[in-house]
Amino acid sequence: MMEKFVIPGHTPFKQGKVRDLYRVPDLTNPGNFRTDLALCVTTDRISAFNRVMGEIPGRGPILCAISNFWKGHFNEYIPNDLYKTETEEVLSYFGIKEVPENLRNRVSLIYLAKRLPFEFIIRGYLAGSLYREYEKRNFAEGYYLGHWLPKGMNEFQEFERPLLTPTTKSESGEDEDVSFSEVVEKIGRQTAESVRLASIALYLMGHRYLLGWGIILVDTKFEFGLRNINGHECPCLIDEVLTPDSSRLWLSQSYSPGQRPVSLDKQYYRDWLTGIGWNESKSVPRISRTVQQNLLAKYEFVLASILSN
Repeated sequence: MMEKFVIPGHTPFKQGKVRDLYRVPDLTNPGNFRTDLALCVTTDRISAFNRVMGEIPGRGPILCAISNFWKGHFNEYIPNDLYKTETEEVLSYFGIKEVPENLRNRVSLIYLAKRLPFEFIIRGYLAGSLYREYEKRNFAEGYYLGHWLPKGMNEFQEFERPLLTPTTKSESGEDEDVSFSEVVEKIGRQTAESVRLASIALYLMGHRYLLGWGIILVDTKFEFGLRNINGHECPCLIDEVLTPDSSRLWLSQSYSPGQRPVSLDKQYYRDWLTGIGWNESKSVPRISRTVQQNLLAKYEFVLASILSN
């Protein structure tokens, strides 16, 4: 992986496709690390089809700002993992007084939480992998992960109510669909019901907010962890929230069921890869300047929209 956005003198204890995590020095006990905090760096890396494909300069701060906004927006409803977000304050925990420009607006201190081993995907429209599954069934009615799908739906059509379609959270990236009963079996009914209701509520709130700014929240994934808050183990939002990486977003004025809307998310990059004939047996292609600029413009539009209120 690229090593451009490192914390001087420190090594990440975990590297994801986009985000790196660092242990935080314990300033009251030199030589030791905090057990309750980690530093998160949102890099410019971009992934597709479970591979890191390169970097798009400037992506990280946009993703960081969008996710931080939503965590703050939802904070009255559900706690999250954010502790500090101001770059200077965050890096002061590492004794860094002069902020390297390549780290500005892309670092945050987060509470460590016990990650639940699922991604909670909420779908409001028939799109993506769910449409492909529906298409395989020749558009016949039937159940999908416990949800009844009527026959004759069009691609991109809105459901009457959002669907929860959880997947496993795999370190290898090969996630698998699971039923809600499997989630209950793994983490317990109380926790499962709590995050199910939270996921649906957060989707509906996000959908309503974004629609007011001309953006349709089509589907998204939420991740949760358990934190000790006032002596109780409580679910909290972790990882990224409602970013163009973790969500499918459409320009609302381009929307019509059965016709492909204008995307404002990472699907643009995936479509570009497909369009140039790339597959996983080939080497990673160089991302053209035009593709970089177009993708950044979409992400910047989303950020500017949510901050307009």
